Amino acid sequence: MVKKFVRTFLIVLFALHTLPVYAEFYSVQKGKGYYQYQKFLQDNASKKYPRPEVPDNATLMSMPTQDFQKLVTETLSYALTERNLDTYADYARIQQHAFKRAEEFGSLHVLYGQLNPPADENEYNRVLHDKERNQAIATTLKANKSEYGLIYFYSTTCAYCVQQTPLIQMFQERYGWEIEAVDINEKPNVAASFQVEITPTIKMVDRNRNVFPISNGVITLPDMEERAYRYIRYSRGETTDTTFQNILK
Repeated sequence: MVKKFVRTFLIVLFALHTLPVYAEFYSVQKGKGYYQYQKFLQDNASKKYPRPEVPDNATLMSMPTQDFQKLVTETLSYALTERNLDTYADYARIQQHAFKRAEEFGSLHVLYGQLNPPADENEYNRVLHDKERNQAIATTLKANKSEYGLIYFYSTTCAYCVQQTPLIQMFQERYGWEIEAVDINEKPNVAASFQVEITPTIKMVDRNRNVFPISNGVITLPDMEERAYRYIRYSRGETTDTTFQNILK
């Protein structure tokens, strides 16, 4: 009887001593595993990334290029995440200033060439020829804006399309062409019918539904103008030169 009492007493005493240890262990474990995951979900349920602050117009035009490029990336990322009109408006506004910055730089290039003409006569003739050709390209593209159009295949997840889209918009602003933008993720059948496999891709079409490839991948604005100009001349029978058709093959 005494042995039984002593054994019971020892069990109770051991339990009283170990209870705080188990309590502490449970408390520690509650911050790990499943409990930690639940806490993470609760802490981040309402977490939102801050909206990039877009400065005034003067600041956008004068800020360093590295800062401007970073702002372009941040506003694009935020607009793709939120997908609403306000966030897209921020990105569109920055893109407009990107065009202006590029145009200003291009104007400086032209002005420098005018103030510092080439000393070499051959080089001077080449520059003069290029200027005359650029005028011919611009005149032809503007005169045929109702006869031809572009189809611009892009993807919202395509980093290269971020570089191509502003150039497409500049082409449209300069020459008044109709441009149809096609998201290949939303309209895969349309992309397949034009045999589009990568983005960005640009196709040129005429009223007779003839299709001419302009680019597979990023293309500069001058190259875009040159290829459209040469396709127009070829399709009108003004030239028999077909070497430019091998560019994309």
